[in-house]
Amino acid sequence: MKNENKQNRTSKKTRSCEERLLKHPYVINVLRVFNELTETAYEQMKENEKAKTVWDLPSEMIPQGLSYHNQVFRHTYNLMNTFERLDHIPFYLSRFPNSEVFRREGISLDTWIKYHHANFLTSYFSVYDLVLILTNQVFDLGLRHQDCNERTVLKNEKLHKSKVVDCVKAIKKRLLVHQEDRNLFVHRGELPTFGKLDKLALMIRIAEKSENYEKSAEDVDSLLLRPRVLNYLYKVERQDLIQYLRKETSELTTLIGAYFDELHPVYDIITKTKFGRK
Repeated sequence: MKNENKQNRTSKKTRSCEERLLKHPYVINVLRVFNELTETAYEQMKENEKAKTVWDLPSEMIPQGLSYHNQVFRHTYNLMNTFERLDHIPFYLSRFPNSEVFRREGISLDTWIKYHHANFLTSYFSVYDLVLILTNQVFDLGLRHQDCNERTVLKNEKLHKSKVVDCVKAIKKRLLVHQEDRNLFVHRGELPTFGKLDKLALMIRIAEKSENYEKSAEDVDSLLLRPRVLNYLYKVERQDLIQYLRKETSELTTLIGAYFDELHPVYDIITKTKFGRK
C-alpha cells in the first residue's frame, strides 16, 4: 500500500521544464545521432595511436558530419542547461539556509531572493541569443557566434518562409516582458524592485530593531507591525514570486517546444541530404 501511494505521488509530480524539453523528439534525435557519430569516431581513434582527440584523426577517418552534429549538440545542450538553471531558481528561492555563516556575511533572505532573481533575469533573457545561435547551427548558415543576430539569422535566405522565424520572434516577444529589469541589472547594476516584498523587508528590519516591537498591541496598526505578522506577509509575497517565475519558465518552455517542432524537420533534412544519415 505504501509503495502504491508513493507511485501515485510520483506520477502526479509535475515534470520540470528541462525534462519536458529533453523528451522532445528533436532533442532525442540530436542526442542519438551525436552518440552514434562519437562512438564511430572513438573506434577510429583506437586504430590511430597518434590521435589524442577525434580532430587529430586524418580527415578521411573522421565520420562525415561530425563537426556539424557536434555544434548542434553543443548548442542544444547549452539551451537545456539554461532551463535546468531556470528550474532550480524557484527551489533556491523557497529554501533559505539561514545559517550563522550567512548572517556573518550579511546575507539576508532579502539579499538571497534578489541574488537568485537576478540569475533568473540573465538566464531567462539569454535564451534568445542561444536560440539564434542554435538556428545558425541547424540551418548551417556558417555565421560566427558573435555575428548571430536577428538580421543575420532570421533574414537569411535559407530561412525564407520557414516557420522557425515566427517561433523565434514569439520567443523574443515573450522575453521582452523582462527586458527593462534585465537591462537595468546587466548594464547599470541595478536590482529590480519587488514592490510589497521590498516594503515588507524594510518594515521587518525596522520592527526587529525597535525597542517596543515586543510590547502588546492594543490596535490593529501596531499588530500589523509585529515581526511575526510581517514575516507571514513576506512569506506569502515570496510564494507569489516563486509561482510567477515558475509560470514564466513554463510558458517559455512551451514556446521552445514549438520552436523545436519546426527545427526538427530542418535538422532531419540536412542530416539525410548533406551527410547521408537516416
